[in-house]
Amino acid sequence: MPEEEKYISLYQLTKKIESALKDPDLSFKWVTFEIKSLNVNQSNGHCYLELIEKAPNGTTIASARGTIWSSIYFKIRNKFTKVTGMELQKGMKVLALVSVSFHSLYGISINISDIDPAFTLGESERIRRETIEKLHSDGVWDMNRLLQMPLVIQKIAVVSSPTAAGYGDFCRQIEESGLKMEITLFESLMQGNQAEDSIMNSLEEISNHADEFDAIVIIRGGGASGDLDCFDGYLVCSAIAQMPLPVITGIGHDRDVSIADMVAANALKTPTAVAAWIIGLSSEFLSRMERITSEIVNKVQNTLLGLWNDYEMNCSLLRHRTEGILSSRNLQISEVRNMLSRITTSVSLKEQSRISREEEILRQGTIKLFSEKSSALDFAKQNLAIRWKMRSEKANNDIMSRMQLLQSVTSTRCEKFLSVTDRLLAELKSIIKLKTDREEMKISSLKDKIAVRTLTVLKNRSERNSALLQLVESHDPRNVLQRGYAMVRLNGTVIADTTHLSVGDRLDIILRDGEINTEIKNINK
Repeated sequence: MPEEEKYISLYQLTKKIESALKDPDLSFKWVTFEIKSLNVNQSNGHCYLELIEKAPNGTTIASARGTIWSSIYFKIRNKFTKVTGMELQKGMKVLALVSVSFHSLYGISINISDIDPAFTLGESERIRRETIEKLHSDGVWDMNRLLQMPLVIQKIAVVSSPTAAGYGDFCRQIEESGLKMEITLFESLMQGNQAEDSIMNSLEEISNHADEFDAIVIIRGGGASGDLDCFDGYLVCSAIAQMPLPVITGIGHDRDVSIADMVAANALKTPTAVAAWIIGLSSEFLSRMERITSEIVNKVQNTLLGLWNDYEMNCSLLRHRTEGILSSRNLQISEVRNMLSRITTSVSLKEQSRISREEEILRQGTIKLFSEKSSALDFAKQNLAIRWKMRSEKANNDIMSRMQLLQSVTSTRCEKFLSVTDRLLAELKSIIKLKTDREEMKISSLKDKIAVRTLTVLKNRSERNSALLQLVESHDPRNVLQRGYAMVRLNGTVIADTTHLSVGDRLDIILRDGEINTEIKNINK
């Protein structure tokens, strides 16, 4: 067993560690790390974090506990959210001003006194650029935009939250348009740490039933930019780019554009803008169909007019032919009459009677033939007139019905277009105001940041000036005398060596508590 004086207690060991950690080099250093976990104690308001650093291969190479005391946590959190638009959360890489402390019971702790939001913004932009480059290198960047958009979108697969205001606005605008569309909601989380996995599951389910839909719509009702990081994630953006159906986004964010917007077939700012675009696509198709219908009606009318002209021409031709036949028969009758008149003088009365009877029979036959032809001609004319009247009435009724429908649709569309225009103007004003507020917030944040950095610089300069002042004071002759040194004067001049001294010279020796006058008796060099 070692001797008692050769070992120490655990408490003594922890005190030695605590003393070693009081090194000024460990006080208030800017350190980068990743937040592995973050918890806020609801009772006292302190924020407790687990801090890690990872190697390029993803392996954790350092880990420590961190604390943000309640007295500054809310100030740090509010400033960070105001500048970045994001809440502090796990998985985020930050730059923080920290100091190291040690407690004999609780061990080492890193106390965080400030966080630089500009560093996190820069880190987010770096990850965003890497995602874009990877999508390009994978060859999927343009895949969805190259898909052909349907002429009419009637079956829509919507990826959104059922409680999102944007989803309600989208459905309401589609319903108010009066167009028949089938909307199928695939419920997804649209923000938070689980949003990316939730959206991926919805896209996979839609892909398995792609033949049941015309297009995919991804919408949400705005929110802070930090809540929309999932739409810059590689997995979601790669899945959107490779979907077999055109994807239309209306994420409703204030920043310029997300990567999901870049790879989608069409990107619009808000859910209502997506609904208006789909309605416009259908309205354009209906207008094209109305133009085609109008062309068909015109062609039918022209065809009926041609048939009527043919009917008139055939009636005229039939009339002329009938008149020719009657004229020919009358001429034959006249010839027979003349012949009979010549024969009458040379025949007997009996023959004359017979001839008269035959003449009467011939006349009756001619009259009967003329009557039959006239009846047939009248019947044909009546039949053609009835058919023409029926076709004309049907065509006129059809034209009047289409004109009434077109007038009704046009009136309704105009009213809805004015309503949509008013709504879009209101939304535009709202967006402009929101962007103005955001810019003012950014300016305010920059002012805060400049103020904080100015105070830090001033503090550092003040500390440096204090150190220099202490150094100057330490070399003051009065302080040097206080430390046990003496000052020698010859004729009022301070001397530092024996070069100009001679035996018999009188010297003044100044000590911290008085002055001695002496004479040089001997000089040893």
